[in-house]
Amino acid sequence: GVDTEAAYPYHGVQGPCVKPPPAVYAAGYADVPAQNLNALAAAVAQQPVSVAVDAGGSGWQLYAGGVMPAMSCGTQLDHGVLAV
Repeated sequence: GVDTEAAYPYHGVQGPCVKPPPAVYAAGYADVPAQNLNALAAAVAQQPVSVAVDAGGSGWQLYAGGVMPAMSCGTQLDHGVLAV
């Protein structure tokens, strides 16, 4: 499930995690075809979409906000992000 920030805020302390019940659950999933921006946009318009990215380049490491330029994308997928 997905937690809200208010219900499960980040606290930088050592200790066990005490998670509240999720705010929402995923009822299912569907694959979005690779390299199909129209299909990705349509999916994101309906719900958040998990996306694999290559976060090894400076584009991700120095990201400060906005739309990620295509030149910052790579092919060594090593992180998951949520597109909303």
